[in-house]
Amino acid sequence: MIHVIIYSKKAEDIDVVKKHIDMCCGDMDYTYLSFEYPMDVLDYLNASHPERCAVFYITDNYDEGIEIAGKVNEINPRYRFNLFCNTYDDAEKLFYSGVTYYVKTPCSTDGMLRCSSFLKKYYEEKSRKCIQLKSKNGMENVMLSDVDYVMSDKRKVIIKARNMERTFYYKLDEIENLMGEGFLRCHQSYIVNMTRIRQFVEDGIILSDETFVPASRKRYYASKKAYLAYITGNKAI
Repeated sequence: MIHVIIYSKKAEDIDVVKKHIDMCCGDMDYTYLSFEYPMDVLDYLNASHPERCAVFYITDNYDEGIEIAGKVNEINPRYRFNLFCNTYDDAEKLFYSGVTYYVKTPCSTDGMLRCSSFLKKYYEEKSRKCIQLKSKNGMENVMLSDVDYVMSDKRKVIIKARNMERTFYYKLDEIENLMGEGFLRCHQSYIVNMTRIRQFVEDGIILSDETFVPASRKRYYASKKAYLAYITGNKAI
């Protein structure tokens, strides 16, 4: 069950969000909750701790949205926080707050559909992709949605996934080509799952479990730009 939490002062905004989620995610198991006050959102999450949750936060106050996003991220960094606002004061804040999708209001139909589709893509179990890699034990399946990051070590790659570590004899370039969308080459020796990113720091990336992954100077700003494009649905803000 996915808990879809909608915050807005306007009932018509809530109806619009529901309409597009129903349109894109009608075959998924989800339930709606709507709140008129920001603290009610936080109180609910702190009390219930749903396993899977998406917050749709519609506000005219960008700083308020960023603040609430940060608090939701502290409760559970795997929750999807979708910020809807008519302006943004500092796009850099998106990196540090836990916002996973940004939509500028008034929302276009295209923007809402992209946001709803992004939610479905993240949570739909049957859409999880798997790659096959050769090991000394034969062919092994690696579920991409489980991967935190991949690092190269001389002639082998090490895949860190869900408290597991697996080693394969491949070049990192080969692995990068297999992983495709949703993974970021932030360093010559590292690839990171963008759904795991919590924030960018001066010399690298902090993941949702506090793991530090280095980002090279050469790739740092390109990585931030690619991540921002990812969380906004590859659409310029």
